[in-house]
Amino acid sequence: MELNGGKLVLTEAPKWEIQRVGYLGLDNMHGFMKRDTEYYQKTILEQINRPVERRCPFAKTSIEVTELLCDYWDISTGYTTSTSFQPLLLSFEKIHYITIKSFFRMWHEMEATLEDFPKVSALVRSQLKFALRDEATKQLYEFEKDMLEAEYKVIRDRQLKELELGDDLLSKTPVRNLRGRLYTESYEFVKSQRIRCLLLGAWFQILTPAPLSTGAPNYGRRSYSNKKWRFYRLSPNIKFLHYGDFMEKGDIKNGVEDLPERIDLTLVTDIMTGGYSNQLAMLSGSPPRTKSNTGSQDLTFSLMSGAETSLADFVAPNHTQYSEWTDGFNMLFDKNIGSKDTAEYIHVLTEIGVKVKLLDLSGECVEIPQTVQVPSELPVIGPNGHGFFYDDPFA
Repeated sequence: MELNGGKLVLTEAPKWEIQRVGYLGLDNMHGFMKRDTEYYQKTILEQINRPVERRCPFAKTSIEVTELLCDYWDISTGYTTSTSFQPLLLSFEKIHYITIKSFFRMWHEMEATLEDFPKVSALVRSQLKFALRDEATKQLYEFEKDMLEAEYKVIRDRQLKELELGDDLLSKTPVRNLRGRLYTESYEFVKSQRIRCLLLGAWFQILTPAPLSTGAPNYGRRSYSNKKWRFYRLSPNIKFLHYGDFMEKGDIKNGVEDLPERIDLTLVTDIMTGGYSNQLAMLSGSPPRTKSNTGSQDLTFSLMSGAETSLADFVAPNHTQYSEWTDGFNMLFDKNIGSKDTAEYIHVLTEIGVKVKLLDLSGECVEIPQTVQVPSELPVIGPNGHGFFYDDPFA
């Protein structure tokens, strides 16, 4: 719809648009104007005062709403196979009026442009279908409440759920390929986050200070410690795991200067999870690892060199740190993910990405410029070009 002499008219193809709904569409449009003249005038003035690309076209909206209602009640076909009681169909003009108001509300909530008209229509269609559920027992005021008072986020989340249940769409080859690509991106994102946790380091409690067995090889590990806490941190080149033993937790400087000991990660052949390593179990007096006694030790993991030699044993204080570190090591060594939480995290990121791509909501309410104009010369600030300064709050 465009402005022409201060009046709002249809697009350059009004005949085609009117043909979509015929006399019923014109009658609905006229009925909306007459039903609430004040609201109609206020709405039109609001659109006129908005930027051209942000205006919601009234006539086009009215025609679109008429089509949505006709599709829902099979009016356009001239007959219906429905045998259910549809009392709100008798209030078609009122339903049309309420739905137009809902359309304008969704338009403003989404901060939509003319290009987003189909998206708004799809959102209104989804809410219309929800609001007309159990129509045989629904009152008109209940329908109006659902259309005009429901939160935008609730409506959009419901639309996403509908998309999730649309098996026909989600099973198509292009969508499967999209999901595969987004899964790879999600995996790499989580991998970088988990390895980042290793680079930041974390505290682990030293359970059993004890000397190594006589003749046992020392792979860069301290043979004995009477300290209570150990801080581990991955080296920046991700080749060594540095650590230091301390009586109490404290601040550790960035880098590895405060961590005198290190483990060569090229010696790691496996990450054992779910209980103590056999070596730590013997030192602590616990029974060796078996399938029956690992239930209470699910926050314990070890870096193994071979089947019997443990390079480092960890007992995480909580499930979050356990997931971050076990999956950090697994991803660092390109092994399978062992944590259910991380696998679920990657799955959720992937599914959200698929839904956002399919609904094309990624740019909603956010304007991202395609190009940025960079001036060839920097502007002169102040009379002599020195009327500015840079204040670094972190200096």
